[in-house]
Amino acid sequence: MTTGCSRALLVGAYASQMLFCVATLLAAEPKANGAPSKAAATVTRPRPKITISKETTYLTEPLRADGMVDYVAAVNQRFSAGVTPENNAAVLFLRALGPKKIDRNIRKTFFKHLRMAELPDEGEYLIPCEDFLQTRMGWKVPGGDTPDDLEKTQQMADKVWRACHVPWSNEEYPFLAELLQANVRPLRLITEGSQRSRFYVPLISTKPGSFRPLVMLTGLPWATEQLAARATWRLRNHQLDLAWDEVMAGFRLARLTGRGPFVVDSLLAVRCECQVFPAAIALAQYGVITVGLARRWQAELHNLPARRSLVDALGYGCRLESLAITSSAAERGYQRPNALAKVGLPPDPTFKAMFGLDEVHQRAYQLYSTDPRIDWNEALRYVNVWYDRLVAACRQPSYRRRRDALMQLAAEAKRRGGQALQRASLPLNSPMRDDLFTALVKAIKKDDRAARAAKKGDLRWLYEIASKRDAEARKETEQAVRRASLPRDLTPKQIAQHFVDLVLGPDWEVGEYMLKPDIEEQARMSLLDLALALAAYHHDHASYPKTLGELAPKYIADIPCDPATDRALRYRRWIGGYRLYSVGPNGKDDGGRNFHEEVDATGRVGDLSWDDIAIRMPPRNYSKQ
Repeated sequence: MTTGCSRALLVGAYASQMLFCVATLLAAEPKANGAPSKAAATVTRPRPKITISKETTYLTEPLRADGMVDYVAAVNQRFSAGVTPENNAAVLFLRALGPKKIDRNIRKTFFKHLRMAELPDEGEYLIPCEDFLQTRMGWKVPGGDTPDDLEKTQQMADKVWRACHVPWSNEEYPFLAELLQANVRPLRLITEGSQRSRFYVPLISTKPGSFRPLVMLTGLPWATEQLAARATWRLRNHQLDLAWDEVMAGFRLARLTGRGPFVVDSLLAVRCECQVFPAAIALAQYGVITVGLARRWQAELHNLPARRSLVDALGYGCRLESLAITSSAAERGYQRPNALAKVGLPPDPTFKAMFGLDEVHQRAYQLYSTDPRIDWNEALRYVNVWYDRLVAACRQPSYRRRRDALMQLAAEAKRRGGQALQRASLPLNSPMRDDLFTALVKAIKKDDRAARAAKKGDLRWLYEIASKRDAEARKETEQAVRRASLPRDLTPKQIAQHFVDLVLGPDWEVGEYMLKPDIEEQARMSLLDLALALAAYHHDHASYPKTLGELAPKYIADIPCDPATDRALRYRRWIGGYRLYSVGPNGKDDGGRNFHEEVDATGRVGDLSWDDIAIRMPPRNYSKQ
C-alpha cells in the first residue's frame, strides 16, 4: 500500500483511474530521499538504536552490512523463489514493451536480477494508440501540437474504446487495424508471456535502506486494450475460438501481474482486467454460444491463476514497505517525494495538497522525525500493530464486515493524524485541500470539458483548477509552518506514534477502498459466468429464462451470489433481453447503472455514487457514447 496510491484511492473509484499515472510515479519514488523542502533541514544524527526483532523490524534477516534488515532483499528472495527466465512472464512482457520506462541508472542491475540480456532502447516494441497516431500525423508531442490535434486524439481513443465493446471491421476503424498490424510481434510476446506460470519484477535498492517499487510494467494496459480490440475484430470475422483466446490472454496477464507483493500491483491488474472484460461480454452478447462451448469457457475462467490476496499484500509487502520507510526515516530523516516534476507540473503548493505534499505535512514530518526524543523501536512496533489490525479487518467473513472494520480503522487513523498536527501547532489540513476536492468532483459532474479531461487523466487541467485557489490560504499555511513546534511534554512513545500516524496514517484512512478491486473482480467473473450460461440457454430455447435458477445445472454448475451482498445477483428479463447486475461495492441497488457508463449526449457522466456492474441484452449502442 503505497502512499501515492492511497492518495489516488481517496478521491474515489473514478479519480483513482484518472490519477493512476501519478499514483504509479509516487510508488516508484524513493520514500525517504526526495529533494529537501524549505521547511526541512539537513541534520547530522547519531545512528538510531533499532532492535532487530519480530515485534519491531518484523523480519530478522537478511541483514545489510550495517546490521539493519534488508527489506528489498527479503522481498526479492521470497518472490523470486523458483522463478527462471523460462517461466517468468515478466521477461516476455519486457521484450514486448521495451526498456524505456526503466531508469537508465538501474537497468543493468534490474536485468541482471531477471537473468536476461539488457534490452536496447529501440526495437519492435508495443506501440500505444497515442504514439502511433503521433507518428502517423507527424506531431511533435503525443496528443498533438494544437487543440484540434488533441481533439483528434480523443476521438481516436473513443473509437478504440468502442471497438473493445462491439465487433468491428477494418473498414469501420482502419486506423485501429493498422495499429494492431504494427503490434503483431509484441502482442504475440504478451500472449506467450501470459501462458507462463510465474511473474516476478525485482525491487531495486539504489541506497542502503531505500525501498523502491521502481519498475512497474505500466504499459500492460495498452496491451490488454489491444488484445480486447483484436478479440472483437475476430468476433466480427467469425473467429470465435480465436477471439476467446485473446480474451483469456488478457485475463491471464491481469492475474499474473496481480501476484506482485503490493496493493498497487493489484490496481494495475484490475486496470488490465477492466480493459478485457467488455470484449469477453461481447462474445457472450454477439457470439453463437452452445452449451458445450459455454461450459468449456467457464472451466477456463475458473482455472485462471488467483491474484495475491489483500491479506497477503497488506500483511507482508505493504508492511515491509512501511517498516522500510520508518527505518530509513530513523537513519536519514523523512521527506515525501515530489512526483509532480516527473509529469511536467510545477511544484505549486495548492496542487501538491492533493497528494499530501503540502508544506504543513512536510513541516510536521521534519519536526517529528528529527526530534531527539523519538523512540524508533516504538515507531516500528506501532507500524506492526496497525498492520495486524488491518489484516484482521480484511479477514472478516463478509465484504460488509470487512468494509465496516476498515472504515472504523480509517476514522481512527484520521483522528490520530489530526491530533499529531495539532500537537505540532499546525492546522488539521492545508486550507486548500477540501475545497480542491469539492471543486474537482463538481467540475467532473457538471462541466463537459472537465469530464473529458478527467476521462483522459489530464493532469495539466487539474493543475489549472488548483492554481486558481485563494492565495490567502497559502499565506495562512506559510505562517502556520513558521510557527510550528513540538511541546516539551511529549513522550518518546507519543512522538514515535505521531510520526507514524502522519506518514502512514493517510494510507490507513482509505483502507475500505482497497477492498473494491477484489469485490469488483469477483462480481465481473460471476456475471461473465452467467452471461455465457444465458447465451447458451438462448441458443437452445430462443428466449431467456424467467429466473437464473433455470440455468443450473445444465448451463452452469452453480448460480453465483453477488459478492457485494452475499445475496442473489439482480436479474430482470424482458422481451428479447435482460439486465444482469451486481449492486457493486456501495451495496445499493442503482438499477444496474454505473456512472462510468451513464454518459449522456453532452458527455456528462451520471451520479457519482452509482457503481453497479451490469450486463445487458440487447447490448448498449456504444456508437452514441
